[in-house]
Formats: sequence, structure tokens, C-alpha cells
Amino acid sequence: MSTQEMLSDDSPLLLRLKEGDRTAFDEIFNRHAGPVLTYIRRRLNGAAEADDILQEVFLRLWKKRDSIVIHTSFRNYIFTVVQNCISDHLRAIKKRITPSSTNFRNKPPNVPSPTNSTSTNRCTISGRTPPTNSPARCGVSM
Repeated sequence: MSTQEMLSDDSPLLLRLKEGDRTAFDEIFNRHAGPVLTYIRRRLNGAAEADDILQEVFLRLWKKRDSIVIHTSFRNYIFTVVQNCISDHLRAIKKRITPSSTNFRNKPPNVPSPTNSTSTNRCTISGRTPPTNSPARCGVSM
């Protein structure tokens, strides 16, 4: 099958899309949104974000409409865009979940460090200091 034959179904719509024709975009969306959404849901195990990713796919298509170059088929092109959107989404999730390395270097506020402790005979547990007339029971003999 030649490239021309593969593009024949969507090529008139793609030409109109490149010119900014909104109805051509709507038709492309109507033709491809169902299979694209199904694929996204399968890849993300039915994640609630599937609709957002679908929207991002078609938003990218609209924004880059003048520079679209298709070498095989529009289906391959759109699913490449889908893969990129899924990868971007997963990367963003990973970035949100993974704390930055600076969080491990800085100690949490209000936690005394062992080297800066001013108390020599007391231990603090949950912000409370034992009474001065009772021995400190920290599990460490003094």
C-alpha cells in the first residue's frame, strides 16, 4: 500500500486542518477520539487523567496544524502524539512524587541536631523535656 493510499481518507481533512478549518478539526476529532481514548485508558489502567491527555493530544494537533508532516499515515502520526503526551504525563507525575534532593539535605524545622544540643542531662521526646528532678530516660546511660 502506498503512502498516498494510506493518507487518502484523512488527507482532504488534513489539508483543510492546515488552513485552520475548525470543521475539519472537529471531523478528525470525531473520527479518532474514541480509539485514542481507549488506548490511553489501557496504557494508564483506566486513569481518570485519560480525558485530560486526550484533550492535550488534540490541543497539540491544533497548535501544530501548519507544520504537520505525515510520512506513513495519520493514524501513526496521531498515536505518536498520544505516546508523547502519555510520556509527558507520567514524567510529570514522577516529578511530583519524587521529592527534590534538597529536601534530604535540609533538616526539618524545630528538630535539634545532636551536635548543637544545649542540654547535657535531658532528652526531648515529642517536644517535651522531662522534669528536672527526674532522671532522663532516653535509653542511653549517662
